[in-house]
Amino acid sequence: MKHSTYYHTCEYCGSNLDPGEKCDCRQKDGKNIMGNYVEALNTAVFNKAWTPLFMSLSDENAGRLIKAIFDFMNGDEITIEDDQLKAIFLYISDQIEINAQKYYSKVNQEGR
Repeated sequence: MKHSTYYHTCEYCGSNLDPGEKCDCRQKDGKNIMGNYVEALNTAVFNKAWTPLFMSLSDENAGRLIKAIFDFMNGDEITIEDDQLKAIFLYISDQIEINAQKYYSKVNQEGR
């Protein structure tokens, strides 16, 4: 006999939710900024493997990229028009988000 669970689990933060309930962990002031991950985003670490990506950019675009990363971490609107810069930003922001999810899940499991 298959046992069904009453609740479902949020794929981002691991919270147990009632049937039909939507998790608000990714919402803050109506913005999709990983609301409950803010602590994890505040501790984002730059990866040495990103060095070639930054070195391929002009100093001006590297500065724009850094500012876009901080805007992402703060949940601010991000506008990047340069295709190369946008591709690098998307890669790095995805990595930051993945790391934030891993951190938050670990902290949540440890009951901190």
